Amino acid sequence: MQIQLPIGLPPKHFAELYEKYEAFFRAEGKVLDLNFNGNIYHICIQEVRAFV
Repeated sequence: MQIQLPIGLPPKHFAELYEKYEAFFRAEGKVLDLNFNGNIYHICIQEVRAFV
């Protein structure tokens, strides 16, 4: 499953941190395994956008 992930950051720190947060959540394009409500999901975060 490919995911697009919007994230919110505080206005005070947005300019200095948004690139680091986007890179962290993108996880270098690796496939991540999530367990949600007893179901296993294999996801790849395709795009991350930070907003204020």
